[in-house]
Amino acid sequence: MRTLLAEVAKHAGEEVEVRGWVHRVRELGKISFLLLRDRSGMAQCVVDGKAEVTPESVVIVLGQMSANDKAPGGFEVQVTSLQVVARAEPDLPVPVNQDPDKLSLEAVLARISHTAATILDQVPSDESI
Repeated sequence: MRTLLAEVAKHAGEEVEVRGWVHRVRELGKISFLLLRDRSGMAQCVVDGKAEVTPESVVIVLGQMSANDKAPGGFEVQVTSLQVVARAEPDLPVPVNQDPDKLSLEAVLARISHTAATILDQVPSDESI
């Protein structure tokens, strides 16, 4: 049964199923940390090995809830199963999940403008119109 991320602390020591979007991925040696987001909040998920996911991918995670003072919110999911429901492209057209300083209006507009220009360059022109 699905557990919302805002409620994971109530399930310490239990097996939980959480679902959501991958907000951030950090790889440290042989461990990957996924910051998972759903409509209720965020929680850290710990994966042994490299997690083959990209930011904004939709996943279903099964794992054991445990307390960890260093984890955001004080709890984390020790992942036993990670299912990617929908993999997001690694290079999204609009930058997401970055530091607020990197999300200036100018930076976003420049990225959108460049993407639009690239798309328009691929459209065949019809000289007869």
